Amino acid sequence: MGRKVCERISRSVIPTIYGFIEDVKSRPVPINAGYSTDELKLHQDLVYYSSPPGMQALFCLKFDKDIEGGESIFSDMFHIAETFRKQHPEDFKVLATVPATLDTIHYKRAFPVHMNVKRPMFTLNDYGDLTGVRYQPHHLGPLQVNDEFIEPFYAAYKKFYALTNNWPYTFKYRLQPGDMVSYNNRRMAHGRVAFTYRSGQERHLQGCYLNVSEFKSCMQTLANLVGDGRIAQRVGDYDYQ
Repeated sequence: MGRKVCERISRSVIPTIYGFIEDVKSRPVPINAGYSTDELKLHQDLVYYSSPPGMQALFCLKFDKDIEGGESIFSDMFHIAETFRKQHPEDFKVLATVPATLDTIHYKRAFPVHMNVKRPMFTLNDYGDLTGVRYQPHHLGPLQVNDEFIEPFYAAYKKFYALTNNWPYTFKYRLQPGDMVSYNNRRMAHGRVAFTYRSGQERHLQGCYLNVSEFKSCMQTLANLVGDGRIAQRVGDYDYQ
């Protein structure tokens, strides 16, 4: 159903290393943190892609009412990053210029992967406006930069990590079967409260992604055809507009 909704916006969902549809549920031997019952801190998905997916949709198939925990958490990474810029302007410049190494390396899976990119965590346009954030702490690899940038980067990253993990402006919601939530993965961060369950109980979400440019195109087309024709605003997709 989540895919059907997404394909009303875009011609097709985007395939990733997890397929067209990703089943997010706990497994005896999880290949990533999302397939465990652990807490997931705020993060964005697939930042180790050269072009991370833009729009993300999560559809709740099953969430037994007796499961303790498991609520989804959402927050605006632009708000966090702009607050960080005000509080630590020099550290902000470091994270906007020094490229982080973002990777996923996993050979013990049916479809082995070895992916990495070097990108600054913050993307700015020619006016200095924030246009994108890449933040996924458990996929931060060793820096591949000149020695003089290493200590400034980790000092700045430590402050940003602390700010994000203590950020008070979050939205927490327990998804119900049939619920679907969608958001811009290049701007919003999401997470999860740890949960416990008994035998026979299950928390099962399905996720998929679509191209943010096609989402923006859909918005602009609707605005021109049936709306007031206003220009679709920049949505935090690395676009310099």
